[in-house]
Amino acid sequence: MEFTMPGTGKAGLISIIYIIIILLINPLFTGAFCQNLKNVKLSSDNSKVFISYDLVDCKGSDRYLPRVEIHLYQTGSKTADKISAKSFKYDTVIRCGNNNIITWSARDDGFVLNNEIYSIVYAKKALKVRTTEHILKSVIWPGFGDYKLRNGKYYFLYGALGYGLIGTSIYLQSRALNSYEQYKNSTDIAESDRYFTKAIQQRNISYILLGGAMIVWTVDFAGILFKAKSLKKNLTPEKSKYYFKQANDEIYEKSNNAKIDIRTDYEKAMDTGRDLKNKCESLGLICKSVSDAITALSVYNQAKSYFKDALKYKPDDIEAQKESDKVETKIKNIENKREQYNNLINRGDSLLALNNFSSATLAYEEAKLIYPNEKYPEDKLLEIKKRKENIRIDNEYKQYITMADSLFLAKMLEDSKDLYQKASTLRPDSIYPKNRISEINGIITTNNFNIKIKEAEKLFTAKKYGEAKVLYEEAADIMSDNSITGNKIKQCENKMTEIEQAKIDKEYKENIIKADKAYNNKKYDEAKQYYEKASSLKQDETYPKNRIESINNLLQIIIEKKGSLSELYKKCKDAVFFVLASDYIGISQGSGFFIDSKGVALSNYHVFEGNFISKIYTNDGGEYEIDVLERNKEKDYIIFKVKNPGNKKFECVEIATVLPEIGETVFTIGNPEGLEQTPSNGILTGYRDTEENGKNFYIQTNTSITNGSSGGPLFNSKGEVIGITSRGQQAGSLFFAINIQKIPYKKYINK
Repeated sequence: MEFTMPGTGKAGLISIIYIIIILLINPLFTGAFCQNLKNVKLSSDNSKVFISYDLVDCKGSDRYLPRVEIHLYQTGSKTADKISAKSFKYDTVIRCGNNNIITWSARDDGFVLNNEIYSIVYAKKALKVRTTEHILKSVIWPGFGDYKLRNGKYYFLYGALGYGLIGTSIYLQSRALNSYEQYKNSTDIAESDRYFTKAIQQRNISYILLGGAMIVWTVDFAGILFKAKSLKKNLTPEKSKYYFKQANDEIYEKSNNAKIDIRTDYEKAMDTGRDLKNKCESLGLICKSVSDAITALSVYNQAKSYFKDALKYKPDDIEAQKESDKVETKIKNIENKREQYNNLINRGDSLLALNNFSSATLAYEEAKLIYPNEKYPEDKLLEIKKRKENIRIDNEYKQYITMADSLFLAKMLEDSKDLYQKASTLRPDSIYPKNRISEINGIITTNNFNIKIKEAEKLFTAKKYGEAKVLYEEAADIMSDNSITGNKIKQCENKMTEIEQAKIDKEYKENIIKADKAYNNKKYDEAKQYYEKASSLKQDETYPKNRIESINNLLQIIIEKKGSLSELYKKCKDAVFFVLASDYIGISQGSGFFIDSKGVALSNYHVFEGNFISKIYTNDGGEYEIDVLERNKEKDYIIFKVKNPGNKKFECVEIATVLPEIGETVFTIGNPEGLEQTPSNGILTGYRDTEENGKNFYIQTNTSITNGSSGGPLFNSKGEVIGITSRGQQAGSLFFAINIQKIPYKKYINK
């Protein structure tokens, strides 16, 4: 039996040919074109508008559907109004190319253009389903030509099935040939029959699979033909997004802005005439000045000329004649108003020349009603007003002068002066009232001077020299060139000096007596204070100065006996405590000191200001809350008492009764930067006054007072407190303490 089959070599060759065809043909189907509209331009003749454009960068075989829009361009606006234009003439289907023309018959749509416009040209591709191209793609790969016709994602499975069937068929053919070779080589009859049967079965299955592959291709071709035909009849995105997008994608391009004028000469004349008429309509109807009227006449005459031109183009045109008649009426109205205005002005000028103010005013006011903005009648009305006012002033001036002269003769000087001043105000250039006022002032000055001198003499006789001096000085101010006042003032001053010297002598003696008594009782501080007052009263006296020097020597000896700064520190430190205050956000710290053994203490107000929690910490480890007795923000002090002290007795400071002199040694004990019980010494450098708190409110020192020292005591060289340390600055070593004698502490101690 002869066994025949297609050769495997042919099947392999066919596969290679298919692959080559795919590689060669596929670029034909994947090429891209990006069509564009360019060079959209506008032009016109006397009746039509032409839009030219180019369609480029597209396939020569493609067809496009154009459409166009016309827009009015509005100057100064970013937008424009679309014109309802319909009378277009153009090819409804175009190809890729240049110089395409769209013609618009504007008059057919009711537009007589004299506007700046622009156009927008749109184009979209005419739908063309290329059935042959899709079939060729499916020849290469079943399903490849079908995927753009529908929205399926698994078109490649057709090709996989087709080529899978062919490949399997080729494989079975090779297996059948192998079985056939075994059949021919077998010497066993039963075995050779089995190989032959197997070869026949493998060949038949191979044919069936090859037939199945042909069916796959045939079904795919038939599907393409059916779907392409259906797609042309009903295009929706559900059937094919690709062709739906292609059919609806639209490109567009905007033209240049172009001034299009398709009016006839008649229409141009009518439009220009109407524009001129409308331009001056407000001036023509309500002219507010002569210049308005002149301008309106000029414009109306121009408009009239254009309407006459329109009648030349259309001699029997009713509309042109009507517009011309309207303009002529307005011209006559304006001329009549001008004539009426001129007549009133001439009448007013004539009446004004005759000083007939009332009638002239009426004429000018009527003229002003005709032209409200005209300046001439307004100026004339102001002139009338001024002339009438001058007449009124002249009459009033004469009345004032007559009355003032009468009062002057009656020696009613102040009343007459008042009337002369009123007359001078009315006529500032008049000399007569000014001379009278000067004369009256001289008389009044002499009278006032004599009155002051007389009163001063009475006081001088009564030994009221201070009051007499004041009156003599006031008299001197009235008449500075009079020599009497100078002598009298010197006499008063001499008498006052004698009296003052007697007072000083008396006060000096009293202070010396008190000082000597205190000195003898060894109350040196008190004695020193009285000697200093006596020395200030009589600075040339040596006795109080010698006593002060003697006291200073004695005090120095006492201080040296009491001990050094170290001893004073030991004595005073336990009376000074540490202050810690908080507002729940931040913490402030300072110092304070006890002035009473029961726990009454002093510190600065600003250490406690704005804080809700305040505690003090004593040198022996005690921690206490406080009850405020008195506080003063302006003077920056606070007086408080320890809360719940029990039976504890607190170390307290001694308070000085006499302030030390500038240059004497002072020291502080405080808690600078939280460093507790820190002493610092220096000298007292001055006393400073304040406008609010009086003399010697601040004690100035070069003793360092830094953050944490505020509220502590400032001691003199005896260990007595003279102030509350308050503030300062390191630059220049300027530090200040509040004078303790300025604080009302005494009412809270020894209770």
